[in-house]
Amino acid sequence: MGDFPSVNRLACHSAPEAFNLTNAGQFGQPNNNFGSSSAGKVTSLLATRASCSSRFAWPFELALKHGTIHRSSSRRTRSSSPSSLLAAFALPTRRSVLGSLGATKVGFQREFLLLGAPILFTSAFHEPLVRARSFLMRSRSPLILVLLIPFLLWTARASKSPPVPLRPGTRVLLDAHNCYPYFEWWSDRIDRALSAGTPLAIEQDLLWARNPRTGKMASLLSHGAPATGAEPEMREYFFERVRPIVENALRDGNRGDWPLITLNLDLKSEEPEHLAAIWQLLFEYQDWLTTASRSNTIERMEPLDVRPILVLTGESDAQKAVFYDQVAEGSRLVVFGAVRTNTNDPSAPPQVLAANPADNYHRWWNNSWRVVEPAGQPNAGDWTPEKDARLNQLVRYAHAHYLWIRFYTLDGATKAELSCNGWFSSYNFGSKDAVQKRWEAAAKAGADYIATDQYEVLETILKARK
Repeated sequence: MGDFPSVNRLACHSAPEAFNLTNAGQFGQPNNNFGSSSAGKVTSLLATRASCSSRFAWPFELALKHGTIHRSSSRRTRSSSPSSLLAAFALPTRRSVLGSLGATKVGFQREFLLLGAPILFTSAFHEPLVRARSFLMRSRSPLILVLLIPFLLWTARASKSPPVPLRPGTRVLLDAHNCYPYFEWWSDRIDRALSAGTPLAIEQDLLWARNPRTGKMASLLSHGAPATGAEPEMREYFFERVRPIVENALRDGNRGDWPLITLNLDLKSEEPEHLAAIWQLLFEYQDWLTTASRSNTIERMEPLDVRPILVLTGESDAQKAVFYDQVAEGSRLVVFGAVRTNTNDPSAPPQVLAANPADNYHRWWNNSWRVVEPAGQPNAGDWTPEKDARLNQLVRYAHAHYLWIRFYTLDGATKAELSCNGWFSSYNFGSKDAVQKRWEAAAKAGADYIATDQYEVLETILKARK
């Protein structure tokens, strides 16, 4: 911009610097999965958003005059060192330079280095402080502060939370159980879940059936057959419903709470056509999904590329065959399975219940609450220290083996609430007080996902813990 005077005793110099203001990304390679409808299409970026982010800097340099201010010849020399910045103005005596008053850097990730940088002094402190105080008392000095406010607000808005490593045991989430309509009722379940805020988990049950509305076989959101024609498909009910949330998250780039939504798939049928349809749908939304590279050995856990949505599915070999085995080495895994659970004895030690640790595909452990209270929710009785110890034992085992752990389903409702909301009595402890003790114990133990039909109530308790 150049030099401009502000008052008789002060000169100011500003020089904007910019890098990649369009925030343009580098496109990745075309999809080489010839079994996909996206074959030959570019669906990803070569680099992450952080590595191709924009940067804008506007350093301000102020100097108090002591006689006359001279511009040094080094002003045109590009350097980022503090000494060269201070050399932009040279006093004959070099006694009263205040140096850089502040520099604001704005980016989309973690590139915000100098917000309100400290005032630097090159020699004696007293005289510059006196002169600065005198300047700030002048009537024209607020103008400088007013000019700085837009840059400070821009920086504050763009500053993002650093990402939290996505590993088991780092957060406790509401898992919205059966979050889809039954027949023509309770279609607002996903709105109820999302109103609780993110991050959270959402369960979707999928059935392969003929859609009476279209006459075609499709993956429908349903707890079981037969289909009535009222069942929505996951594309419209889930993916397009969360589109504004996901696109806003991608635009803002605040990865602190990613993934914002864990999509928990409960497959009610596993026909090959059904699994292929699910894979195809997930692949269409791949840019939204947390993925990992398909390595040449399943035992080696590849790092996750964390995105706004994480997709989890069941433990069956049929699902693994499509979601992992058929994925080419070097391609991306878009959905992750559960380790197999031995359900013969729910009271068995954790190492018997889940003998296998996590691997590149199996990354979570899904448990009925019976592994904690074998009598089941309706007959659970009092919450005891022994039950609490059992709960903590299971959670510690899961996390020690790099597994997220989920418990389902913990409700505490009256009979009237069960009836009018379509909740199952087999998951019901019978009262809010009884279920709240279990919710709080599971949260304290560090359970990653706590499934319930009472979305709003559990989320209130989890937020209160924070």
